[in-house]
Amino acid sequence: TLYERHENSNFHIENNKLRAENIRCKEALSSARCCACGRAIVVVGMSSNEHCLRVENGQLREQIEHLAAITAKFVGKPLGDNDTVPSSATSLTVDTDVVQKFKGNQKIDE
Repeated sequence: TLYERHENSNFHIENNKLRAENIRCKEALSSARCCACGRAIVVVGMSSNEHCLRVENGQLREQIEHLAAITAKFVGKPLGDNDTVPSSATSLTVDTDVVQKFKGNQKIDE
């Protein structure tokens, strides 16, 4: 019985450690921020990395539209939808090598 009490005490200590770790993880998740926009992340089936990539994808689309408008202004004719957004850019899948290379480059100033 002495051994059982000692073992029970160890389990109780381990349980308290796990409970404290769980609380820390929940607090970290509740205060998570998007790396691209700085907004709070709502974790509902989407990782923060996926959220950041989607935000970045939206920003890139806006940049493409902006550059297409500038190009059309100088060329004198609007570019078609097929000319402005390559078909590979409309895909939801993202090549991580491309993302890493992009992050290494400077962003385009407007």
